[in-house]
Amino acid sequence: MVFVLSSKAFADEPRTAPNDSIHIVVDTMPEFPGGMQALQRFLRDNIPYPTIGHSSIQGRVVVQFVVRKTGEITDIAVVRGVDPLLDREAIRVVQLMPRWIPGEHQGEKVNVLFTFPVRFGLW
Repeated sequence: MVFVLSSKAFADEPRTAPNDSIHIVVDTMPEFPGGMQALQRFLRDNIPYPTIGHSSIQGRVVVQFVVRKTGEITDIAVVRGVDPLLDREAIRVVQLMPRWIPGEHQGEKVNVLFTFPVRFGLW
């Protein structure tokens, strides 16, 4: 079973050209279509745990990505892994996500760095 424990964004430093900055502190954070419950359902429905590997591998993979002002997910990375198998699975499922509702700052849609843990385990 997979659970999203929390969400937050980090570092308000641009990684790209100044007009395409990546923010962490914004007025309105990006949102998965349907909200956090829909995100949890999406993860649960798209991660075939424990069939993806050994059922004894459990833990929390912290994934980070950019939600672009278009809602597209880019720059996916594992910032804290558990096991290469679970790390790859977390990246795979983030790549499957639909476009998000983009974040906004001062009335404009902006690129936002988004981080959340994905928990793998049998409950």
